[in-house]
Amino acid sequence: MLGFTNYSPGDNTTLILDFSTGYLFFNLWNNTMGINYATESEVGKKTGIYFTSAIPLWQIGNLFLNMQQNFYREDTLVYGNRNEFILRAGLSKRF
Repeated sequence: MLGFTNYSPGDNTTLILDFSTGYLFFNLWNNTMGINYATESEVGKKTGIYFTSAIPLWQIGNLFLNMQQNFYREDTLVYGNRNEFILRAGLSKRF
């Protein structure tokens, strides 16, 4: 999947790109990985990579795991640069 958004109100421009691909193993185990990039003119940039995996867990529901690594870079404030790692796991059930 490829996503593209460009928003330009006045003098500022916001650009967002997202590219991901997925694969289904054994008609059961779903995996997706991707990269995203966002920039706002004269403000900052964000680059991220992510991986999501989901598998059915017997009759209980679906078990999922999501990992993201994001890198933020500020153009206006040097101390605004930061990195973050996000790990999410959960169980979902349809009713």
